[in-house]
This record gives sequence, structure tokens and C-alpha cells, in this order.
Amino acid sequence: MTTAWVVRQGTRGRNAEEMLQSGYIGVDFIGDYDIKPHLGSGAEAFRRAMNSVFLDMYPDKSKISAGLSTGNHWAACEGISEGDLVLAPKPGRTYQYGAVSGG
Repeated sequence: MTTAWVVRQGTRGRNAEEMLQSGYIGVDFIGDYDIKPHLGSGAEAFRRAMNSVFLDMYPDKSKISAGLSTGNHWAACEGISEGDLVLAPKPGRTYQYGAVSGG
């Protein structure tokens, strides 16, 4: 089944054009932290493992922010599949969209 995802490419879509031109979507909040050991067990297990990492890196953020950020990270790594639709807000209240054609 095709799923539609909203992927925000930086604050107010500041990276949207780069992502479109490069042909990929990107998420990053953890720098060099290796997330591989936390993948493969589902979204909830990933969030449980990564929320504390996020909060350690961003102590001024809330648990809700951590959950949203880690959930988005999981979706980009494991949730989005070939054939899914991606909608990305751009600056100026416009949007770009496309279908995932590879991983």
C-alpha cells in the first residue's frame, strides 16, 4: 500500500531545493552517533532508544520534541518505502512532492 509522508527539509523548508536537486531526503540531528544498532525493531523501540540521545544532545528540548524528531528519523530510515509519496514544504508556503524510487 502506498503511504504519503510529510518530510520537512530544515526550518521553513530551507533545504528543500537542495533535496529536490540531489534526489534525496535527509534527516539529521545526531551527528556522528551510530543508529544502526537501534534499527530493525520498529518505530517504538527506536524512539525509546534514541529519545535519551536526542535529549542529551538538546537539553533545552522537550520529550515531545524528542519523540517527534526520533520518529521522523525512524521514518526516513525504515518507514518510507519505494513507491510512497513524499510531500515537502518549501519556503514561501509552497510544496514539492514526489514518489520514492529507491532506497
